[in-house]
Amino acid sequence: MKKFILSIILLSLNFLSFGQEEPTKPINNFQFSIFGGPSFPLGDYGNFENKIGRAKPGLNLGVTLDYFFGKSNFGFGIDGRFQRHKMNPFITDSGVANSMVYGFSNGYTTFSQTEDAFSHIGIAAGPAYKINSGKFSTKLFARAGILMQQYINYRQDIVALNPFTNNYEIVYTPLQTVNNNNNPIAAMGLVGVNFAYNINPIVSIGLQADYLRAFGAQGEFSVASYEKYKTDIPGIRFNQDKGGIITTDIYNYYDKNKIIEKAVIQDFNIGLSLILNFGTKMQKSSGNVGGGAIGKNEKQTSKIIIQVKDKKTGLALGGVKIDITDANGAAYIGFTDANGIANTELKEGKYIVIGEKNFITTDMANISASEFKTGTIFKELYHDDERFTLSGETIDCETEKNLARVVTRLLKTSEGRIIEQISDAFGKFYYQLEPNTDYQVVALENGKYSQTELVTTKGLNRNKTLYVALKLGVCEMSLGKSFEVKNILYDFNDSKVRTDAVLVLNNLAEIMKRNANMKIELSSHTDSRGDNSYNLKLSQARADAVVKYLVSKGIQKNRLIAKGYGETRLKNKCKDGVSCTEEEHQQNRRTEIKVLQL
Repeated sequence: MKKFILSIILLSLNFLSFGQEEPTKPINNFQFSIFGGPSFPLGDYGNFENKIGRAKPGLNLGVTLDYFFGKSNFGFGIDGRFQRHKMNPFITDSGVANSMVYGFSNGYTTFSQTEDAFSHIGIAAGPAYKINSGKFSTKLFARAGILMQQYINYRQDIVALNPFTNNYEIVYTPLQTVNNNNNPIAAMGLVGVNFAYNINPIVSIGLQADYLRAFGAQGEFSVASYEKYKTDIPGIRFNQDKGGIITTDIYNYYDKNKIIEKAVIQDFNIGLSLILNFGTKMQKSSGNVGGGAIGKNEKQTSKIIIQVKDKKTGLALGGVKIDITDANGAAYIGFTDANGIANTELKEGKYIVIGEKNFITTDMANISASEFKTGTIFKELYHDDERFTLSGETIDCETEKNLARVVTRLLKTSEGRIIEQISDAFGKFYYQLEPNTDYQVVALENGKYSQTELVTTKGLNRNKTLYVALKLGVCEMSLGKSFEVKNILYDFNDSKVRTDAVLVLNNLAEIMKRNANMKIELSSHTDSRGDNSYNLKLSQARADAVVKYLVSKGIQKNRLIAKGYGETRLKNKCKDGVSCTEEEHQQNRRTEIKVLQL
């Protein structure tokens, strides 16, 4: 980009010297200009601390080409421009910008971002109107087109030491960008004016001012945050109750409900322009167009491509943080994409390359100065983690479309250890799973419900498998709606809550705690074997046992109604007189939920 702009400037200077010769009454149908100057973000995109975009004043560079019809003042033009606005840093409690925001007794808060600036490339076309007055001219213009953008992706995480596992765990994400696409293409509008002084009929210099605005959802930068109740966090407490569930008191400091704020990309630009007027009768110059050699003393730059792979399977790894450093510190920080690729462009020098994912680093690679003479530089890194990766998606139960920003919970069955995570803007979430271990996964979101899904790594070979895939259905809860709770089953002729149902009921209790006004009917059922009246009493005992367990988990009894239906609502063909397997009978020994109040 820099070389292109420099070439345009040199070409313009040659035209300037050419313009000193008097042309023979040119009809200047065409007007070419280059312009540049400061760009000032506006509205919530601006750089004030209480704004969303926090964009600083930056740079606006571009070119235009206008054609004016015959001797008319009306014309049509094309505008191409590049803009860059760095983000105003978050100044932390410790006075350090965009780094460790705050430390407390058993943890700290971290801040990370993928880019250091918003970048925009705009291409637009539209009408122009020119007014000539002696040595001065004024051009009014309006354009419409597209704005190709690169947003900053940042997040703030609260990390705390869990005394039960002795591991640092992310317990909350109070601030993060939630754009559906960090490189969106939006519709763009542009209006402006250029005041020019005509040095001669060919060359003019001008002062240009314009206003640029993006339109539609693709032109909005979005940030999700949670209101903070207290200014200070003395420490994050982990509690272990009788059921073996580990929870935190993070909601004593932050609200559970996120706030989504959006900023329209818009800015006001002002700068100088160099204008060349030319047309059908311009006198040709005998001078050469061009200039001397450019950048002979500049260092060679090369494109750097880094790919990260899983060492055991050879699969590409996305989401790996890449650090490239030289003697002066960080030269590039970024993340690999879905193909395991991260790339940048660096000046000739010596660099060290290393990656990190899930607190485990890759092997290290070196870049020597001599490699810059070969063109593109490619480095391959390997990440060695014994664990499997759960690659999950939160999807709508009915439409099967991905749902963004849903709270998910992973529970290690053998220990009752819980980790929570919020799915990203595309509904994706990831957990690390230990070998030969059973897990449960559930979604916990206000007004929504999901089944508790069972996930296991037992029988999987880590040398052949990296990812365990899961689509987690998330359903809207509505008044009067009934749904079956998977994995709350009963032994034959027994009403006791089974061990495998305990963890599922714990998740149901958590859902009711997050939906404080929710009241439900718990309906239990039997298979067809046995007397009808006996089965009715047995199903009622099963429903009462579930209610009793939920009350023991802190749910008020007046929010729960127990109802037994016996064998009156069989799920399959297994009625009296029909031969069925034990597995088929088991499907009928179940509990269902009906929402009575929400």
